[in-house]
Amino acid sequence: MTSSSRLPDRLLIVAGTYDGVICGFDSQPRKSTNNDDTNDNDVMSLLNKAKREKDEEESFLKMSFAMAVHDGSVRCVSVASTSNDQHNDDSSQKKKNKKKRDPEEEEEEEEVVPGLLFTGGYDDTMAIFNLKKYQQAGELKSPADLGSPTCSAFAPPTSPAYVLMGTTSGKIVLYKKRDWSIQHILPGHIGGVACIAVHPSGKMALSGGTKDGKLMLWDLMRGRLAFAHKSSSGKTTVQDIIWSADGNRYAFCTNDGKITARNVHNSEEDLL
Repeated sequence: MTSSSRLPDRLLIVAGTYDGVICGFDSQPRKSTNNDDTNDNDVMSLLNKAKREKDEEESFLKMSFAMAVHDGSVRCVSVASTSNDQHNDDSSQKKKNKKKRDPEEEEEEEEVVPGLLFTGGYDDTMAIFNLKKYQQAGELKSPADLGSPTCSAFAPPTSPAYVLMGTTSGKIVLYKKRDWSIQHILPGHIGGVACIAVHPSGKMALSGGTKDGKLMLWDLMRGRLAFAHKSSSGKTTVQDIIWSADGNRYAFCTNDGKITARNVHNSEEDLL
């Protein structure tokens, strides 16, 4: 029996550490432009270099970057995708010259790649990186009265216009990506925000509480709460939330080992 599953064409994994370092593992890493410090006259160094290159060739994921960003632990990491030609200078001219084609054909041709990286740290700072240029694009300081960052998400997940950041105070800050100004501060959770998941449309988002056991639906267009659901098991932690690709279903898990999946059009009926 054969399996139809396969590895994706492009996969990027970014991890944050307790000592403030972020590192990325990419299936299509950039080519190094730095000169290797290896001494060519040292036979052992040459052998180690050859072995390292061989191991990298055989592995699907290769380390693409590693850098110290925060003083203290990294609390949240979010990656947003973007179209491959979004930052090209002549992309707008190409769109003007492109002949009209079938929408399905254009969708198949569009290549989506990792575009932005957002990190939040215990030091109450946030860093933004351009993953296409491999350089830092900005740095922010968390508002003093809101506590430290706990989770984050781009809105929408692809070619985003906003970033949501949950805090230890239980409030969610909505930043505008263009100038990183604060658009809304969404209160609601008690004891911190554990997780955030943005709908594929970017128009709404779900958040889970650290101690209040609440799952909240936010209207990002109006910047207000649309719906709140409290877990029947009491003050649990909603540890993670995920939307389906079509945005019609969502699932979340709590620290008591329960996984719940629901339909958007009937949020009271469990699918599992």
